[in-house]
Amino acid sequence: MNRFVQEAKVAAEDVPRITAAVTAVVREHGSPGHLETALEQLPHEIRALLLQSTA
Repeated sequence: MNRFVQEAKVAAEDVPRITAAVTAVVREHGSPGHLETALEQLPHEIRALLLQSTA
């Protein structure tokens, strides 16, 4: 989470809400598999945060 906070420049308490919103928008507007393809390009820590928000 620290890396997300530092690189995205957001407060730690906002991370769960932001990651949930990001993944929801990508899933809604992207083609099937788009989110997974995008996630493969991200650092492991950020990818884990985004996947956690979809659980």
